[in-house]
Amino acid sequence: RISNGLVQLDSVCGLPFKILPEDFSLPRIVSISPNPAEEFLEIEYYLPNDISAKFSFINIFGSKVEEIPATNSIKGNNLLKIPISHLSRGVYFIEFSSGLVKIIKPVVVK
Repeated sequence: RISNGLVQLDSVCGLPFKILPEDFSLPRIVSISPNPAEEFLEIEYYLPNDISAKFSFINIFGSKVEEIPATNSIKGNNLLKIPISHLSRGVYFIEFSSGLVKIIKPVVVK
């Protein structure tokens, strides 16, 4: 069975087998807005439990230009507003890290 990109095996050689529990979910970015942005970015992200999460801005050359630890991250949806007016115009990648999960999304600063 495939659900949210995860494959779940029900049995191996006829024996019941589960890799992940039914209610398993991963941290994820829900939305980034506005994109393109000038003054600030709002990032909505989901955490399946109370774990730390951090965000980094990476330029098109692959260099980290800023790292922002997400404070008050709790289980469920979280909203982080990041000022970006100090960044030069251009394309950046936001790297979201939480536990073993790393997600990278593009953003444009105008």
